[in-house]
Amino acid sequence: MKSRSDIAAFGPDSISWQLSSEMVMVLGARRALLLQLAHPLVAQGVADHSNFETDRLGRLFRTLEASLSVVFGTKEEATEVIQRINAVHRTVTGRLQEDAGIWEAGTEYRADDPDLLLWVHATLVDTAVTFYERFVRKLDEGELETYYDETRWPTAELGIPAELVPDTYFEFRAYFDEMLASGKVFVGSGARDLSRRIMYPGIAFIPDRWFDPANIITIGTLPEEIRAGYGFRWNRARAAGLSLITAAVSRSLPLLPSRIRYLPHSRKQRVSP
Repeated sequence: MKSRSDIAAFGPDSISWQLSSEMVMVLGARRALLLQLAHPLVAQGVADHSNFETDRLGRLFRTLEASLSVVFGTKEEATEVIQRINAVHRTVTGRLQEDAGIWEAGTEYRADDPDLLLWVHATLVDTAVTFYERFVRKLDEGELETYYDETRWPTAELGIPAELVPDTYFEFRAYFDEMLASGKVFVGSGARDLSRRIMYPGIAFIPDRWFDPANIITIGTLPEEIRAGYGFRWNRARAAGLSLITAAVSRSLPLLPSRIRYLPHSRKQRVSP
């Protein structure tokens, strides 16, 4: 049993714990990654420094595990995870290989750039809200503000200056929309190439078509401009498929036993008063 003083920045009474506990939220991991890669400098960094060809799902699961460790781990565990992330980021540098959006070929990137870190963080926040509201329930204004306020804690640990981080969820939504409209987020050819490996990771003995239902969820929940940038097809049939999947999942969740509905990370964490 852990004492409350051992829990990281959140705890079992937090909105962050509530959202992150749901197993269905794992389905959002690929959406978040595609949003991250839609920033040309992030995509170039992943292409240059990740072993996507030999370990296509590795980065996805490592990012997911790191996020869950920050939410459900102790303060010490969360800090150690962030320190490891920071150490890796300091080694990731390079230059953009092609013009993309407002970015010119040759633009230098650094993974510890606060602006890039803020965008990556924003994709996780936006995806968490999008998936929870689609499959579990709508959050009211107070819950959205509380959740967003909770998610601001890791930004300082990651080295993002406080003045860059939107103060409220309303300001966060304005930041996110501005990034999509500004040309800073622009799906380049590198991101499109990586997206094909994400959607169909080439796992032995698993036919590509088995990923289609998950792909419909991923594609259908992306912002329209990002979906179009990747060249993903979207039509009424696919939209109807997403609606059916949403209804089936949302109606099934209340009927599932906790060992299936909730992530083991949250089930293992039990705190004493």
